[in-house]
Amino acid sequence: MNQPLHKLGPGAVSVTGFYRTLLLTQASGLTGHIGEVFPDLSKDSAWLGGHGESWERGPYYLDGLVPLAFLLHDEHLIAEANVWVDAILKSQRMDGFFGPTSNEDWWPRFVVTKAFATYCRLTGDSRILPFLTAFFDYVIAHIVAKPLYFWAYARGLECSEALELVYESTKNEKYKELGKTLIRQSIDWDTYLSDFPYHKTTTHYLSRTLFHALRPLLASQAKKEQEHPETVKPKTPEEIATFNHSNFVQHYLKTHGVNIAMALKYPLYRQYFENREPDTNPVWQGLEQLLKYHGNALDLFSSDEHLNGPKPTQGVELCVVVEAMYSMEEILRLTGDPKAADYLEYYAYNALLATLTSDMCAHQYVQQVNQKRAAVSHHHFYDAGKDATTFGVAPFFGCCAANMHQGFPKFVENAVYTKEDALYIYLYIPGHYDVSFADGHIIFDVETKYPFDDSVKITFVEVSTKAPKKLFVRIPYGEPAEITGGAATRKINQVPLEDLGMLRTGLSFTLRFFPEIKTIHDAAKTFSLRRGSLLFAYKIPAREIPLRGQAPFHDRAFVPLKHVTTPHPEITMEYHHPETAHCSVTLLNRHLEGDDIHHYLFEIACLEAVKEKLLFKNELVPAVEKKFVLVPYGLTRLRIAQFK
Repeated sequence: MNQPLHKLGPGAVSVTGFYRTLLLTQASGLTGHIGEVFPDLSKDSAWLGGHGESWERGPYYLDGLVPLAFLLHDEHLIAEANVWVDAILKSQRMDGFFGPTSNEDWWPRFVVTKAFATYCRLTGDSRILPFLTAFFDYVIAHIVAKPLYFWAYARGLECSEALELVYESTKNEKYKELGKTLIRQSIDWDTYLSDFPYHKTTTHYLSRTLFHALRPLLASQAKKEQEHPETVKPKTPEEIATFNHSNFVQHYLKTHGVNIAMALKYPLYRQYFENREPDTNPVWQGLEQLLKYHGNALDLFSSDEHLNGPKPTQGVELCVVVEAMYSMEEILRLTGDPKAADYLEYYAYNALLATLTSDMCAHQYVQQVNQKRAAVSHHHFYDAGKDATTFGVAPFFGCCAANMHQGFPKFVENAVYTKEDALYIYLYIPGHYDVSFADGHIIFDVETKYPFDDSVKITFVEVSTKAPKKLFVRIPYGEPAEITGGAATRKINQVPLEDLGMLRTGLSFTLRFFPEIKTIHDAAKTFSLRRGSLLFAYKIPAREIPLRGQAPFHDRAFVPLKHVTTPHPEITMEYHHPETAHCSVTLLNRHLEGDDIHHYLFEIACLEAVKEKLLFKNELVPAVEKKFVLVPYGLTRLRIAQFK
């Protein structure tokens, strides 16, 4: 079996350029201050020994805090991460179980193992591996009598990265057997992806009216069980199986967007635990089906919170974005398939960037590809409230406030991998890299403003390994590229992963990419425009309206500037083409200003449409000079990105 690629170790990456600005902004925004403005992640958290939230939110936060702290070498954030890690380590019992006594759910503990795997790799802390080993031994001893239940039944393989770490450290087959047991006890996501069953919106399978009637009762029961765990009668394996396989739970879990985003990587985990050669085809076939019935221009599926068809006005939950990114990161690590990196950076530069304010002090619960206003108003969502598109600390529901932090830090962490004889560069993150091998190290620099520029300069400052190492670089989306080094220039066409030969000290070259502007036909019978990893959108001029809280950590809405007198303008786009449905576009201009990604301007314009108009109710506003200007989707708040 092919072995997975290896992530980089402690201190290997020093981020520079706009990405350092981005991570510093995250650190000074919600990630660095969330405990001050969100009680569930305050010092009162039950994961820290307090009496507050005791379920998934503390583990979610730790999962993003750890990589951000160590990427920035930020002493304050590292100290904060250590507080969480030390408290959780202290909570472990003699039998290996750990965490708050107010719940015994497997699910939040599996998130902790994922965060601890990262912490172990970035610190070398000798306490982590024994902790994980003891916990998985506990799972082995109790998983039959206490099977995966509800959320753990859907997400039982989220501990796989940590379980792999324990197996690779011990080579004890019982840990791979545990992986197989978790697969047997979980939803059969392999079959789900190979024969996708939900071709309609969730309400066709699970009445939205009935669900909203039951939801308060379910929430009340869950709260009661958390606050008074002593009153909860332990469920037998038979009772758990009956509950998990009930029609309501099956439809609920299998249409839940976050579950699906996590499950995209599960075929690869199954292959690992079953000692099979990695094969990404099941993932891409499943994702293709998801996008066929529920997809949008983000190459994600509607998830507000459940599958809700392909309309660009349906929501995409922030948790779905970061979990889809983590799935692609794991698929990439386990297989080296560059297609996973294509999806990964497309999600990062569009969906993730757009759902955060530029100061990263607020986020949305769900975003819309065609987002006319981000305000408190009625939406045709399945299970997301009136404030779900507003920006704030924890709009509508708090899971994304806890889970959003992993997005950009893990993205950076998965830019470069190693194997015994090779260095792989998949994502172009500006920075200084000091990469260790068993027989030496390689130091190199990456200079770029990609994807807001089309060139990447890579310079190898020092290559000191006993055995020679090969270099592989990803050519994004398999589009035309050119490599220039010294006096030589070589063109590359349709090669998604290029072998550049052996590394040596002093090697320096520039990659130039030539992405085409493409018209993509979307599932909703609309079309969108892309160039490389950037989706383009018409940016609706907006103004911010404060809702509650104190700046900068305040909830706020965004509404269109007053173009028309009606308070709720219906905005659509109409294109009239002489012969074809394809829109011919050309690059208009590009300005790269400093290291703040939100100050970049990168525009394209449609030039060949006969009539280009914005339609606001009954009022027509002609496009200026027959040019309709589009900007990167990630830099918008209100927008139209799917056109009729």
